[in-house]
Amino acid sequence: MLVDIRIKIEWFYLILFAGCILIWRQNFPMKKQTAIFVCAFLLLTATCFAQNQLIIRGGLVSSKPEVAPSLGDQSARQGAYVALGYEAGFSELIAFQPEIVYIQKGDKRSGTGFAAESRINYLEVPLLLKIKVPADKLLAYFNAGPAVGFGLSGKQEGNIIGISGSSDIEFGNDANELKPIDISAQFGGGIGYRIGKGAIVADVRYGLGLSNLSNANNGEYKNRALMIGLGFSLPL
Repeated sequence: MLVDIRIKIEWFYLILFAGCILIWRQNFPMKKQTAIFVCAFLLLTATCFAQNQLIIRGGLVSSKPEVAPSLGDQSARQGAYVALGYEAGFSELIAFQPEIVYIQKGDKRSGTGFAAESRINYLEVPLLLKIKVPADKLLAYFNAGPAVGFGLSGKQEGNIIGISGSSDIEFGNDANELKPIDISAQFGGGIGYRIGKGAIVADVRYGLGLSNLSNANNGEYKNRALMIGLGFSLPL
């Protein structure tokens, strides 16, 4: 009986959460600020029913930002990431999962007589809604939500007609700098295998940059990143 009541509460919160997002996107009479407040309240009240988990994860990143104007042939750069997450769930089915992620992004470019590679380090804070499908020892899940990234440091290295050089990538408002705040959407999923009260997890995530980080006139720089990682969760 208690389990049935909790499942009904979960679906009520999920539908209400989705409704607030729809209102916010469609500019219905309800103010955006109110919709955001209600969403935040729902996420906070989730912890009242929480079965909490600490999640530690790390893996590889394949990054290829959307850049304009294009200079030469662009290819993905491989990097790494490490993440610390906190899962606060209504039950085994629905959870809210904020994270802190250190991630390496950038790209590679090449053309006639030159080659260049950029490496940019970010600290990201994703806020994810997580839907889980438990099955005995196995667990599948899907997650999605917004993320805020903060540019930490970066470097660009290049070779032009045999002459090598490098320079730091700066963050700011000048035309030759990148904007320091990156707003993105993240979505993906994974599978887990329970070991005792914890679990080993394999996670796949895609980050779709929404912010144009370029300060140049008619310029565009939007991050795109695929993350593949392994980790484990521990009950709290």
